[in-house]
Amino acid sequence: MKKVLIFLISFLLFPTSYYALNNEEVDALVATSDNYLRVKTDDELKSTYDDILYNKPAGEYYLYFSDEDNINTDNLLNYVMINYLSAKDKNIYKFKEYGLYRPIKYLPEVNGNYILVKKYGDSLTSDKLELINSFADYFAFLYRDETDINKLLAAYNYVTDIKLANTGNLGTYNVYFDRRGNYRSQATAFQLLMEKFGFESYIVDKPYVYNDSELSYDTIYTYVIVKFQNNWYMIDFSVSGNVLVGSNASVKYEDKDLKYINVKLSETNYPLNDSYYKVDYDSLGKYINDILIHHITEEEKKKYFIDTKTYVNNYDILPEIDTKNKNEIYEFTVLFLILGLISLVVYKCVKSN
Repeated sequence: MKKVLIFLISFLLFPTSYYALNNEEVDALVATSDNYLRVKTDDELKSTYDDILYNKPAGEYYLYFSDEDNINTDNLLNYVMINYLSAKDKNIYKFKEYGLYRPIKYLPEVNGNYILVKKYGDSLTSDKLELINSFADYFAFLYRDETDINKLLAAYNYVTDIKLANTGNLGTYNVYFDRRGNYRSQATAFQLLMEKFGFESYIVDKPYVYNDSELSYDTIYTYVIVKFQNNWYMIDFSVSGNVLVGSNASVKYEDKDLKYINVKLSETNYPLNDSYYKVDYDSLGKYINDILIHHITEEEKKKYFIDTKTYVNNYDILPEIDTKNKNEIYEFTVLFLILGLISLVVYKCVKSN
């Protein structure tokens, strides 16, 4: 026991010099912390890494093995590189690349008898992923017959009508169900709804600040771009005002932000008269209560998706430019009819004479 105690003290003081541990010593270490995880084979190493990403809260995890286990750490590094590692210059993502954990820019750190795995992000676990997908599916179904602009505004208003909380571990689950989050989690939650509605869209991180010595990085802010009526627009949850913002109206946007997918924002905003949309919280709340509290079955969920009622506003939030064009067409039509009537009267008069 004295020997194990000495090893523990040595690890706490000098973790990187901790080598050549046998099974007994590793088992004793792992028992001291929930963040110390025991692995004995290369397959266990990979499955434990997966479990951290999909089922563990954000934090730092130590994957311990003994010398007798004969672990080949290169196998895990290759596994992460092939399946998870994100290009360092990549800053544009779909929900599946961003929603469960923050993009992985560094390989795990190998140190003697352990591998250090750092998980950053929103602590979204697999069971919660199923819930948010179910909710997003219902949201898209509920507004399936709305106009495109109203679909977008329904999602925007739902995602923004929350309590803002300044913490990095709030994600899509918190926005949908707890009704709280930050600008990054709002962007992630909104982009998933855009995917469900069929809009081409991306989550954009910028700018990255890397700490290569700590194998970590951070980003200052996050926004969404969405393709709407053949133009790309920025949706920035950290500012109020126009929802669909063009390049000339944003002090944060730069063309190089989108170089990874080689697109540019529209030069001007999409000209909305209003960005408000009355969200049907009663219907959404009932569905949330059933899937979150009552844990209804897949068969019971189906009743929500056969509802013949549609939720379409009796007005459409028209862009100003459309309103102007319609007025011009109306005025031109009236003028044309008046001129036609005058011409007919003149023709009749001439003919009678």
